Amino acid sequence: MQQDHTPPYVLASLWARFAGNFIDSLIIGIVLIPIVYFAGGFDMMMESQPAEPSLAQNVGAAIAGLAVYALVNWKSLEKDGQTVGKRIMGTKIVFLDGTQAGAADVVLKRYAVYLLLPHVPYVGGVISLIGLLLIFGGQQRCLHDRVAGTKVVCS
Repeated sequence: MQQDHTPPYVLASLWARFAGNFIDSLIIGIVLIPIVYFAGGFDMMMESQPAEPSLAQNVGAAIAGLAVYALVNWKSLEKDGQTVGKRIMGTKIVFLDGTQAGAADVVLKRYAVYLLLPHVPYVGGVISLIGLLLIFGGQQRCLHDRVAGTKVVCS
């Protein structure tokens, strides 16, 4: 009979999850602001009658954010299942069985859903909001956690 050697984990608090996400968002923003500046994004925003960004521009921005997220966090996600924000807050991402989630699973399944879903025309914003509100359920797992089969736990 095979024994399970994964340690028992306690789900991370909503506060720790929010704070970790906030820290990660700040880091991504700090990296993306110069890119947006040099790509002319601020010039477009400063026009007297700025055009609404196209779907392609929104998706491009989301992909750029995902790429920056992956570049900043890949090694740490692969090693410990943590982003910079999760490391600071003492949390990490694991699969439902308690095994560590790899970087590819986290970036491609979890955060791609989180970053790209709001850009789906008409329904993306609503689905994204509902997906985030799922954290208040008994499992404390957002839609992106459910898609990736992950949970955020205290490390």
